[in-house]
Amino acid sequence: MTATRAAIYARYSSDSQREESIEIQIEQCADWCAAKGWDVCETYCDFAMSGTNADRPAFQRLLADAESGAFDAVVVLKTDRFARNVEVSRAAKRRLGAAGVRFASVREGESTGTAEGFLNEAMGEVIAEYYSRNLSKLIRDGVRKNAERYLASGRRVYGYDVDERDRFVVNEAEAANVRDMFEWYVGGLSTGAIAERLNDRKSRTRMGNPWTVASVNKVLMNPAYKGVYRYGGVVAEGQMPVIVEPWLWEDADAERKSRKGRRKRARSAVYPLSGVLRCAECGAPMCGSSGTSKSKDKYRYYICNGKGSCGGMRLPADRVEGAVLSEIREILEDPGAVDAMVEEVLAYAASIPSRKDELEAEREELKRANESLTAALSYNQGVATISAKIDENERRILHLGMELAREEYDRRKLLDEEDVRDYIARMADAAECDDKQCKILVETFIDKIYIDRENIHIVYAIGDDDEVFGWEELVSLKKNEHPLNASSEGVRTINRWWR
Repeated sequence: MTATRAAIYARYSSDSQREESIEIQIEQCADWCAAKGWDVCETYCDFAMSGTNADRPAFQRLLADAESGAFDAVVVLKTDRFARNVEVSRAAKRRLGAAGVRFASVREGESTGTAEGFLNEAMGEVIAEYYSRNLSKLIRDGVRKNAERYLASGRRVYGYDVDERDRFVVNEAEAANVRDMFEWYVGGLSTGAIAERLNDRKSRTRMGNPWTVASVNKVLMNPAYKGVYRYGGVVAEGQMPVIVEPWLWEDADAERKSRKGRRKRARSAVYPLSGVLRCAECGAPMCGSSGTSKSKDKYRYYICNGKGSCGGMRLPADRVEGAVLSEIREILEDPGAVDAMVEEVLAYAASIPSRKDELEAEREELKRANESLTAALSYNQGVATISAKIDENERRILHLGMELAREEYDRRKLLDEEDVRDYIARMADAAECDDKQCKILVETFIDKIYIDRENIHIVYAIGDDDEVFGWEELVSLKKNEHPLNASSEGVRTINRWWR
């Protein structure tokens, strides 16, 4: 008796699955055929193709070969590998049936043609389409198999490239930034300051975005840089190329945990004048503090940290901030001051080099690269690697388009005099509603503020850096003595601020 000639069909989609899932499907289908005594005469594989339509090269060849009598049965691992659309599945099975070719699934069994078999098959098709529509495309076996081989599996990690074997290799340019991040962090820099330094270098994340606190933290918390591979439940030391010495990574981790503890103990209230507010009696800094009254109402204060004659002066934060903000508002509403600010902003904006040519050149280069990669697909070699590179390039092209749009928008806004004037007009309003905006405004215009129970002396951030108005000069002014330097011209006094 002649053995049944079987053809195996396998497919993986283009999301989380990879070429290795094809291997698993073929392996299990072949074992199933062997157990039944069937001979596998051909395999048909569609790589990175959706099962929701019939436009798949191997799928169409399978149907054509079935109609020419090349085999007696089609075997798939699961019905959803054959098709994830009921109509596509039914139409293809009708063609197989008309050619006298049987259809079998390792997981669901062989189509029997009985009423019960028809019902089971129909339910399998409906469930396959349901899962397709709900994006259930992750093959856990494939993830596990990739992880056990320490493969990249479609992941992209800053500091690494992926070679032709789908393994991580060091990207030296990015690795230099990674090492700097760890050294800066252990050296005491905040994640925000690290992000600023990287952005000043014109460095970008792997997705082409500017660095942020979150993206810096993601790097600092990733054990891959000390050689640890983690994916799909597999954790293996020594399976990633080392970028950061393990001792440095551990020091950064200890520092991160220490800072996290300090943040938990920090006060949640925002004090926009902290850092610039000083006691006019003893010259000591004044810091924010809060308290709760017997009626459970919360109050905010600025308290002198000094040991001088002021006796630890405590002043209501809302009144102090209101008086200072009112003074800054006068500047923002003064026509001459506004004209000077607008002129300075426009001059600064005009001096910023445009990145438009650079971004457009990179985008065009990636488009040309994708055209070449697409042409290479026709040779059916390294399909998974080429497809992954095309996807990566497409994501970068998309982000470059967004960066170009943002670049043009930002420059247009900064070079539009009316927009600049409108922004300046809204600065004080925003500061009155938001303590963080208030702090930005204070840091922009004010160098120091000296305060006592009667007067506020505001020292504006104007003039050269060496023209410093200190507490000693304030004391000489209070004694009606001649000021020590010309910077006192930038001092404004608010009398009886508490009214």
